[in-house]
Amino acid sequence: MKPYQRAMATMIIGQIVSLACGLWISEQFSRSTLDGETTEAPATSHETLSAQTNSELLIGRGLALIWIGGLQAGVAYLVVTQLRNETSKGHNESEMQVLHREKDLVRTRNAIIFGLAKLADYRDRETGQHLERIALYSTCLASALRSELQYRDSVSASFVKLIGISSVLHDIGKVAIEDAILLKAGALDTEERERMQQHAEVGAECIREIEQRLGSCNFLTMAREIAQCHHEKWDGQGYPCGISREQIPLAGRIVAIADVYDALTSKRVYKDPYPHEKCVEIISEASGTQFDPRIVEVFLQAAPQFQKIAQRFSDRPEQSSSSTRQNPVAGALTDQLITSLLEQDEPADAFTVRP
Repeated sequence: MKPYQRAMATMIIGQIVSLACGLWISEQFSRSTLDGETTEAPATSHETLSAQTNSELLIGRGLALIWIGGLQAGVAYLVVTQLRNETSKGHNESEMQVLHREKDLVRTRNAIIFGLAKLADYRDRETGQHLERIALYSTCLASALRSELQYRDSVSASFVKLIGISSVLHDIGKVAIEDAILLKAGALDTEERERMQQHAEVGAECIREIEQRLGSCNFLTMAREIAQCHHEKWDGQGYPCGISREQIPLAGRIVAIADVYDALTSKRVYKDPYPHEKCVEIISEASGTQFDPRIVEVFLQAAPQFQKIAQRFSDRPEQSSSSTRQNPVAGALTDQLITSLLEQDEPADAFTVRP
């Protein structure tokens, strides 16, 4: 039997019992009144006795009515309370089920996105754990920006989590670049460089196509902005659009620093990795030209955390494992960031599709 059916049955039975009790009380009171009338008849006049009897009957019926009404009100209160509790319990259970489904969908989505991004990343075998590092660098820098007063309105908790997963698609456009260019050991010539630079626009166009079919949402919008703008420069000398300063989306400015830091600290066929201090120096010197100077200031504060992430996810296994053993704080830090990244619980509106 469903909750509302049980509640209705309980109310009906309660009403019947209340009515029966009230009628029984009324009957007993009436009998008592008539017995008293018969006993007192010789000593009292007929008119006085009749008025007294009517008054007592009226009082008895009133008491019976109050009794019935009180019982019915009590039963109704208990039934409604029980129904409300059962409804609230069912609603809470339904909300928990929806929440679990949403979290499962988010985890599934994140895994699929990492998988798709890895397909492009595997084109270049030297990038190693590039995507993992970019996601963590971007999350780390965005978290640091959120603590700054001037960024509290634009960098929300949802923004921090979104940029962690959106940033892994920054180089998705490289799937369209020929291996002869993408894997070239030496320096690229002018034509090859122009072809390589097209990956930013190609990546943005791929994500734009998805938006046109699925509808726009915050995640796709941020991913498209990052793919298109992470090579733009603060002074307008970047590509593909040559935009400058605040024209560059904030997410693009953040990932630009993360991407360059990772490129500097990683080994490539044409260079060895730079030490952390040298990388920080290069990024600092590019403040106001290549990078947003305010974000560079925050990066300098967060640089020790960047170093810990780089050590933990180094492409050289011996360095990665030894750094984790020597610095358990680095391991705890990156474990916390990874957990936050992969087990996101973004509010529903972060992924709301807009036509």
